[in-house]
Amino acid sequence: MTIVHQRYLIYYGNESWVQGYWKNLIENPPCKKPNEAKNKQYNYEFHTEINPVTKRKEIYLDLMGEDSELQDIERQLSKFKLCRIVDEKKKFLSLIVQAGNDSLNTVNYFYEFCRDKCFKIISKEVHPINNR
Repeated sequence: MTIVHQRYLIYYGNESWVQGYWKNLIENPPCKKPNEAKNKQYNYEFHTEINPVTKRKEIYLDLMGEDSELQDIERQLSKFKLCRIVDEKKKFLSLIVQAGNDSLNTVNYFYEFCRDKCFKIISKEVHPINNR
């Protein structure tokens, strides 16, 4: 059993409802049937920072747990778009989306974050649509 830590950028903007929305997604995964076991072998934390220049909120999600469990959670959350922080020192991100759901308009705040914070999206991971 290998325990890993993954950090994601889930939002960059001024809306106040975003963290509650994501907390609800983590607690009640939409890709799971009502009687199916929930992913509970992990821990999570949200961190919010205010960009001092743009005054925008940077909302991060930290997931800690078994590698296979986190991969499953990432696959479920890909429908809602997020960026995995690949290397914080080198400022690299990986865009995580679901197939058929990667419209540029819905990920603009990730590109704004990259522009404002000098990060670069180095890869894009497209997860298959989950037909449960």
